[in-house]
Amino acid sequence: MKEIPLTKGMVAIVDDEDYEGLIRYKWGAFHRRTGNCWYAFTKINRKNVFMHNLILGSLPHQDIDHVDLNGLHNTRDNLRPGSRSQNMANRGSTVANTSGYKGVWKKNIGRPWEAGIKVNYRTVYLGTFDTPQEAAAAYDKAAIHHFGEFALTNAMLGLL
Repeated sequence: MKEIPLTKGMVAIVDDEDYEGLIRYKWGAFHRRTGNCWYAFTKINRKNVFMHNLILGSLPHQDIDHVDLNGLHNTRDNLRPGSRSQNMANRGSTVANTSGYKGVWKKNIGRPWEAGIKVNYRTVYLGTFDTPQEAAAAYDKAAIHHFGEFALTNAMLGLL
């Protein structure tokens, strides 16, 4: 593995075999607020191109997912092509999360906790639960069912 310097004093990690093709570009560090992640990018023909797309290439309607959630870790074993839905499944909780668990929120009446999961841009309601842990377990089960290897569960995040 080798490091490629970026702006803002950051570096991207790449495989040795990709280094020579990538080092010829000037790379910047880009912060994406959604997901709170940094990515490496360059300009090619006046268009921003992410390093991970240059390494794997990408087809229309296909994203490149970072397995370990680190957008600057661009080794081939950490990158995998997938759909937007799969890519979104492999991310942590949003900043709006108040329960502390992915896919869980507080309900004001009746049983206090609800769980849901987004699949293909639609929210699938998973039910109401007495505790946030029960709701999180329901989310985890649904995430594994719908997203398989792309699922990032509450248990994987060390929350359960």
